[in-house]
Amino acid sequence: MPTDDSIETPCDPKPIVELMSGSALGAIIQKAQLLSSIEAQLLTILADDLCDYCTVLNIHQGRLKLVVNSSAVATQIRYQEEDLLNQLRRQDILSIECIVRPLR
Repeated sequence: MPTDDSIETPCDPKPIVELMSGSALGAIIQKAQLLSSIEAQLLTILADDLCDYCTVLNIHQGRLKLVVNSSAVATQIRYQEEDLLNQLRRQDILSIECIVRPLR
């Protein structure tokens, strides 16, 4: 009888990542990780005075949706849109949409 510890039995726990791959929850986690990565990259690109007022909401079909807290911030992002898109191309982002939601 082998005494190798690497033999897996049916009761051995599996890594959570392995269990969730291919599941709906796994897809949600992957999307959240993608959005977090894009937001981190965006915050390094944006002017410092805009970072606190901008949040990545979603990305769908190459359109990055951002939530901003004022129309002034949305305008500043539109002015920078070409530069932002050039730096975000490797993420397959083709356009940026700003949704204004003022802080309460």
